[in-house]
Amino acid sequence: MKKRYLATFICITMISFAGFGQTRSMKDLIGKWKQTKVWKGKDTIEYLFVNDTTFVIKDVNGYYAYVNRYRFDFGKDQIILTNLHKDRNGDDITMSLKFINDHTLVYKTLKVGSHDNTRYPEYTGTILTKVDNKDYSDFINPTLLTLRGLWRHDRYNSVNFINDTLAALKDGGETSELYNYTADFTKFPYWVDFKSSENKIIRHGLLIFATDSTMIFETFKGNSIKDDFTTFGRYMYIKLDSARKARLILKRAHQN
Repeated sequence: MKKRYLATFICITMISFAGFGQTRSMKDLIGKWKQTKVWKGKDTIEYLFVNDTTFVIKDVNGYYAYVNRYRFDFGKDQIILTNLHKDRNGDDITMSLKFINDHTLVYKTLKVGSHDNTRYPEYTGTILTKVDNKDYSDFINPTLLTLRGLWRHDRYNSVNFINDTLAALKDGGETSELYNYTADFTKFPYWVDFKSSENKIIRHGLLIFATDSTMIFETFKGNSIKDDFTTFGRYMYIKLDSARKARLILKRAHQN
């Protein structure tokens, strides 16, 4: 009888600690996680873990911020994220993801620059709950077709990607200028160069997608090649208007 109780106790103990202390991999992280946080009546922040260099955050306003070039170091029930480039303030960021179980983890910022968050006892981290295990890799791999259409900020600022090579850019004026353009999706933010008929870069553009119908967009003069948005600059949110209008402009361009 004692042996039976002992065997039962060992079995229950093994079940209770199943998964505890195991080394985690990207497979455990891939998918959508959500953080519940009441803030101005908006209560959900989503995290999409895409691959071993990229995760995406959907903030309380419904916009996605792409966060890539991170290194994921996997350990016992914990993953350390270290960014491979400095943020806009010149700081390095290190974060920790600590698994409680397969569907719950604690997200902490351990260090920003020289500021060590772990020294503060009141800092306890943020609870994330897993929503699904879907593959979101297509979400961060735009194509020229993704760009197609008229994207508008206001009547003075817009860009119309008419086809894979032609775009109409309105940059603070009443009229649009027609350019040839090339896009480089291997860069981040993504690069778009607006060129003259002689293939000279007139405007250099940066963009990222905030949602499937909203992008963050900024342009610079052709001789001012930038690889990140200006901290206090001219970047703006532009929204997809209509692909039909893109076809109309293309028709007019051919008529002229």
